[in-house]
Amino acid sequence: MEFRGGKLDEAEADLKKAHELRPDDFNSSVFLSLIYVMQGRPQDALPEIELVHYDPVRMFLYVIAYHALGRKKESDAALSQLIAKYHAIDAYEIADVYAFRNQSDEAFEWTLPGTPLKVSDSRP
Repeated sequence: MEFRGGKLDEAEADLKKAHELRPDDFNSSVFLSLIYVMQGRPQDALPEIELVHYDPVRMFLYVIAYHALGRKKESDAALSQLIAKYHAIDAYEIADVYAFRNQSDEAFEWTLPGTPLKVSDSRP
């Protein structure tokens, strides 16, 4: 897929076509959201994120998009929710979000054995 090869414009076009063919499949919205953030268009990611039906992924995307928009308070709130609700199943995604936010120590913590941390130990 073009996305993994860094061909973001081509991937965007393909994903828009896929979305036309299968509007109920939210995977195209997930990848479109990421592409828009990577292209420096995080505001365009927000409507796509709304179409994502799987809550853990939607929260992950909001953390990233809000951070890219410079909306720290909203990014922090979304991250807090992601951790509170899904720390037991999404440690990798939480680490990924921290890495995106240039918080390498926190990202590394979520990759260690024994993670997830206790919810009370997690702070954005």
